[in-house]
Amino acid sequence: MRLIIALVFLLILGDYHQSKSTSSKVDVVSGSAEIPDIEFGMDEVLFNKSNSLWILKSDSSEVSGYISKHYADGLLAVKFGVAAGKREGSLMAYFPDGKLKFQETYRNNRLHGRVKRWTLQNGHQLIVQLNYLDGRLNGEQRKWYSTGELHKLMNMRKGKEDGMQQAFRKNGALYANYEAKNGRTFGMKRSNLCYELDNEKIVYKQ
Repeated sequence: MRLIIALVFLLILGDYHQSKSTSSKVDVVSGSAEIPDIEFGMDEVLFNKSNSLWILKSDSSEVSGYISKHYADGLLAVKFGVAAGKREGSLMAYFPDGKLKFQETYRNNRLHGRVKRWTLQNGHQLIVQLNYLDGRLNGEQRKWYSTGELHKLMNMRKGKEDGMQQAFRKNGALYANYEAKNGRTFGMKRSNLCYELDNEKIVYKQ
């Protein structure tokens, strides 16, 4: 009798774990469009500014696959995914020596997730790390000097400053230190710390 009860318990426990595992897999893939394993050269496509979609030059149909561009020596310069004309998944851009230049993640044609940018000054140095949610800055944002020292530390919520905002000189001294809350700021504010994305490049808005 005890053996039968133990077997029933193990079966129930197994079903529970299988159900939990299946649910996790669904959560991972939900909200991301599938990208066919097809690659197009930049010379084969066009970006339609009127609707922000990538289309084929040959027949103006929406692109689904990966778009890439290479340097003259054949090394990869940039590659990103597109689903039904919209950017989806990772975008990776490289310096001519093959090192990462910037990295972005898209969902349904909007920046979604982490954005990073590097410089080749003083070696290969990370200088920008942003976080996006559905096209708007959200969460912790960081910027470094090309020499590696932390420059700015921001907190954003749906594109607006929310929480502590700090800026540092190269020697580590604070020159801006304030809290943003409900559209108001409290503390030492000497500059606008906002970042923005302009023509595929991350720029600092002074």
